[in-house]
Amino acid sequence: MPAPGQNHLERRLPAILAVELRRREFIAGSLFAALMGTAQAQHPAKAYRIAVVHPSNPVSDLTETGSIPAWRALFQELRRLGYTEGQNLIVERYSGGGRTEQYAELARDVVRSKPDLILAISNTMLQHFKVATTHIPIVGNMSDPVAFGIVTNLARPGGNITGTRAQSRRFESVSERKGFSNSLG
Repeated sequence: MPAPGQNHLERRLPAILAVELRRREFIAGSLFAALMGTAQAQHPAKAYRIAVVHPSNPVSDLTETGSIPAWRALFQELRRLGYTEGQNLIVERYSGGGRTEQYAELARDVVRSKPDLILAISNTMLQHFKVATTHIPIVGNMSDPVAFGIVTNLARPGGNITGTRAQSRRFESVSERKGFSNSLG
């Protein structure tokens, strides 16, 4: 039985996430789950703002039509889940340009823009976001979140960071902490 206030997509979320997904599809599902977590208290017509942050890829590649297949797949999956850029999804894209000395300032700039959710790639970027905010949900793709101090453990990472690590090992998502899914595995 769905929890009070859950809409059709929220009820389907566990089934969507239970399927073995490729890494980018899982991140899209995590984004969806995190956005659904904020949706309970919001008007259904709200356009969600996500910040997509890559340490080096140009922002022109971080799109559904860009040259990198993984980003195309991510945005196609978000579209399949009902989030379409320009309709109910606003995507702000950022690149660190490979300049590690500027990552901390980039993280602060992204946080100041107050997106509903941040999608960040790499341990280093996530470390800067962990310092920059404890309130904005962050979905990340990293190699070893425990070793880099991003989360305390994979079973219960706590805080506002979730995502995937190398070899597609998954850890608790924002949606689980909000009570939407018990089947991420």
